[in-house]
Amino acid sequence: MLNNGMDNVLINLRIDNLDIIPVHLRKFFEPVYIEHFAVFPEALVEIPIKFGCPKGGIVLDPFMGSGTTAIVAKKLGRNYLGIELNPDYIKIAEARIKVVQTPLL
Repeated sequence: MLNNGMDNVLINLRIDNLDIIPVHLRKFFEPVYIEHFAVFPEALVEIPIKFGCPKGGIVLDPFMGSGTTAIVAKKLGRNYLGIELNPDYIKIAEARIKVVQTPLL
């Protein structure tokens, strides 16, 4: 899928008490609402995408899952190509990417 749209879905991963987590690490534990067992924080792929792909370039995610890499790529002005075998995960990824705004510049 190349910059297709998506919509938010439900997830079973949630940490309700962020007070126990140091402030500088809280962004890694913000609640995500997806039905996928291995959703990772967007901040985890932001730096590799910024340094590994120029704006307007293509980010390849051969195991797209819930689409986090594609979401970050889109937010950073990169195109993305995601490969996923599980049709349920494709629906989740499409729904999540749909709501992401593409930067103007």
